[in-house]
Amino acid sequence: MLALLALASAPETLAQPLETTPGTAGRSAEQPDLSRFSPQIRRHLEAREAWRERILRNAQATPQQKSAADGELAMLYHAFQLYAGAEQLYLRVLETTPEHRWAYYLAQLYRSTNRLEESVRRFIEALGRASDDVPTLVRLAEVYLDLDREGEAEPLLENALALSPETAAVHYYLGQIAAARGRPDLAAVRFERALELQPSSTALHSPLGLAYRDQGRLEEARRHLAAAGTVDIALDDPLMERLHALSQTLWELLRDAGEKLDQGDREGAIAALDQAAAIDPLAPEPRLLLGQLLATNADRAAEAERQLELAAFLDPTDGRADALLAALLRARDAPERAIARYREALERMPDAGLVRFELAQTLQSARRLDEAAAEYAHAARLLGDNPIALLGEATVLLELDRCSLAKQRIEEGLERVPNQGVWAHALVRILSGCRELDPAASARALDLGQTLFAVRPTPGHAAAIAMTHAAWGRFPEALEWQQRAVNLARQIGRDDLATGLETDLALYRAGRERGVPWRVDEMDLFSAGIGSSARPDADAAGSRAAPPQ
Repeated sequence: MLALLALASAPETLAQPLETTPGTAGRSAEQPDLSRFSPQIRRHLEAREAWRERILRNAQATPQQKSAADGELAMLYHAFQLYAGAEQLYLRVLETTPEHRWAYYLAQLYRSTNRLEESVRRFIEALGRASDDVPTLVRLAEVYLDLDREGEAEPLLENALALSPETAAVHYYLGQIAAARGRPDLAAVRFERALELQPSSTALHSPLGLAYRDQGRLEEARRHLAAAGTVDIALDDPLMERLHALSQTLWELLRDAGEKLDQGDREGAIAALDQAAAIDPLAPEPRLLLGQLLATNADRAAEAERQLELAAFLDPTDGRADALLAALLRARDAPERAIARYREALERMPDAGLVRFELAQTLQSARRLDEAAAEYAHAARLLGDNPIALLGEATVLLELDRCSLAKQRIEEGLERVPNQGVWAHALVRILSGCRELDPAASARALDLGQTLFAVRPTPGHAAAIAMTHAAWGRFPEALEWQQRAVNLARQIGRDDLATGLETDLALYRAGRERGVPWRVDEMDLFSAGIGSSARPDADAAGSRAAPPQ
């Protein structure tokens, strides 16, 4: 696996990413149908498939690296009980890399699918490469016992006992053989030792009780039979524990991270994600979530970027890591790099409205205004006529001196959603600030502004009415409404907003109008007091990662 990660550190040497996202349609014979899995598990498996394809297509990858890529995917298929795909890959690996673990895993796969003779053959092959491996000795003995071949199981167990005298499972199986041969006395000794070594295995009480019964030790038999439970004997088996970790422990840690985050324990969530990433270094999801959490701490921004870069590289079909990287780069004042990342994210998920909105904001801050206007308009459509997105487009159009077009966009939005207060507020300002004034426009702006203020008396609505009066030289009225706006801002604890409003108060006091509908730094006037419902919805955009629940 380390070799595969080393290969990942030089992406320029790899073949181009796959042109299409892997899915259940058009899959090769060794790619099983993943439709029965949850979207998150399916994405995890597809990412590993794509990763393997990239290694196999890389001209600089060694045969060992290609074999390891096959093996890593085979293990993942095996862990999720996709046995046919796992079998094909294990067989490929064994052709070039005759390691103990691959023969062992294949033997376990055959046992799980009740192909016991093939399982025996592969366990023997595995023993040929690691003759003193206790789990392999015990597992082969188990298969022989399943086949009622006790004579072949016993020497394997005796060998395992010599190598590891305190392995409870060995004593248990030797006890089973003794019981089958009519030796309850020897069976009891073995079962007693197994229970002593593993007292949590409550299932051991049953065979021990039966052995006591067959010896005539009825009181002890009754006591143990009454204590019998369902916890089976366990064998320390690192290779099978690895499979369990891939299909169970990793996802338990992801859920644990989500729960800890819900409880406000960010460091606990990060620790759980670190453990998940250690279990499967090729899994993009833990790194994606780690990067997202670390990015909120400026001191850990470099670490967050590294995790997100890895997540994006490990799964080139998923744009979420690119979107998070873009947001991180934007926060670190690297707008051009952020724009490039946003573009990459949108190639993979073109309908992610929030990503387009953030790209538009970044383009606007980089003064790429024509591009920003187009992205705001696209984001507004994807986000269901989101008012802030459409307002962003109008803001850029105003910066480009396209006041009539900004007015047209806002009016089109109001036709679609007549009761959208943010757009109505914007229209008041455009009617008052654009140099196309006529009495009808003034009357419309004043009527609309007063209606908005009556429904929701916010500082922004009061300032819009003041602006309308000032545009027509009615400065006493403008001063009265602007002072009301300042007072309302202070009442809601927005001293920063009040300070900006006082700038226009000074203009009106000097008998001067503002001349522009709104500036970029005045966007808070549209949202102050209207709640959070107008903000782009992250869930609708689908651009944010979240720990699984």
